[in-house]
Amino acid sequence: MANTIIAVFADGRKLVNETATGPASYVTGGFTVTMSGLRVIDKIIGIGNDKGYIANPADATIALNIVTVLVRLMDYACVSEYGASQVTSGRPLSNVTFNVLAIGT
Repeated sequence: MANTIIAVFADGRKLVNETATGPASYVTGGFTVTMSGLRVIDKIIGIGNDKGYIANPADATIALNIVTVLVRLMDYACVSEYGASQVTSGRPLSNVTFNVLAIGT
């Protein structure tokens, strides 16, 4: 993992991008990314990746500086709220690079 501090605000909070590789075997409920440039996350701004998976900041959970990223895959036959299903447990995501953008201290 690598982090980039994009901005430091007048109140001391930082905008940080953390780059992380997905897990070798996804576990239902998500995988964790530690925002090494932050001690406490106030808000997740965005989660992107280089393979077209869906990772919605609204689905992520925060515990201090650790983000749990829930990964979805578009399922056109799906009738779920998002039109996408969570990636199945055991799916390898180690070839996927995720970028988590967050504000915190």
